[in-house]
Amino acid sequence: MGYIACANCGSSNRDSDSHCYQCEQPLVAAAPPPPPPPSEALPADDPWAANRDLRVQSIDPKFADKGRFKDLASRYEASHIPKTQSNVVHGFRSGVVGGLIVGAGMALYRQKSVDGFTRLLLRKDPKMPKNGSEVAAFSMGFDLIFGLLLGVILGARNLVCFTPDAARNGALLGALIGGAIAFTLGKGYESILIGGLEGFALGTTISLVERYLFRLGR
Repeated sequence: MGYIACANCGSSNRDSDSHCYQCEQPLVAAAPPPPPPPSEALPADDPWAANRDLRVQSIDPKFADKGRFKDLASRYEASHIPKTQSNVVHGFRSGVVGGLIVGAGMALYRQKSVDGFTRLLLRKDPKMPKNGSEVAAFSMGFDLIFGLLLGVILGARNLVCFTPDAARNGALLGALIGGAIAFTLGKGYESILIGGLEGFALGTTISLVERYLFRLGR
């Protein structure tokens, strides 16, 4: 047997009674206490949690009831990461093309101007015309060998795809070769300056050939 409290005077009555024995008021069962409020969940340590709950509604009315979760990757711009790894083979192939390109330019230059390289050729063969095609041919051959050597060095050092470093190394090697020519001739620093500029142009060309010709800018 249970007991029920009178809602009017608070006296305890048997649950089988219909009226309070004290105040004779009808007994009405007290309303159950309200449920406790739900405890607030602690926020997760995730700044993107709210975005994961968002759903992107389809524009097409046929699929209006089929949402999809928002793609978090859409907030970022995807870009291609260029491959910069290189080896001796890459340097060799770029050195051939770069040597031919720079060699053609230097051949035209040496047909119009006499530099230390031309003087060195004339010392070996005084009968050679200083502005003839033989000087241009020797100049092309020299720059081809120079390009191969520089390309192999850049490839071995993994610098073919780094244009500033390739140009810097080319200028240094060209200045050394120009210094050797100046020492052989026993004359000034003109050959060192021309050799440095030639090496700079060759290193730059080799790097650009590898990046934009063989790798298509990738």
